[in-house]
Amino acid sequence: MNSRKEDQFDEHEWEMQERGLRAMRDPEAGGTDPAAESYRRVADALNCAPRSEPPRDFAAEMAMQIARQNAGIEPTLVCGLFLVLAVSAIVAIAIYGGQWCQAMLATPTDGALQWVVAGAGCVALSWMVGRKKGQVGLPLF
Repeated sequence: MNSRKEDQFDEHEWEMQERGLRAMRDPEAGGTDPAAESYRRVADALNCAPRSEPPRDFAAEMAMQIARQNAGIEPTLVCGLFLVLAVSAIVAIAIYGGQWCQAMLATPTDGALQWVVAGAGCVALSWMVGRKKGQVGLPLF
């Protein structure tokens, strides 16, 4: 059997914490006993803890940092790789396009046409999802 000790509620301890909190809020009231004084110091330290907030120009700074990162060589490389892909696709179509088209038209019962439709559907779906997310242009970028 699992046996676990439940925390017992100590009403005296709770009252000392409350007196320490009241003494922190109203130091002129005085009359705090030494037992509640430690809780007053804890409440005072928690009240003086620094608040974590972003700087006022946080959004502008992030936008400039992203702009600096995008100004590197990566966009140029992506465009170059896309051009290489496009040229190789054109070359592959020029070399094998006639054979592929004849094979597609000759064997529509093998399921090739269904795969072409499925691929076109995937491209259309990814384009629509990209448009919903606010992307502009091709979903490849």
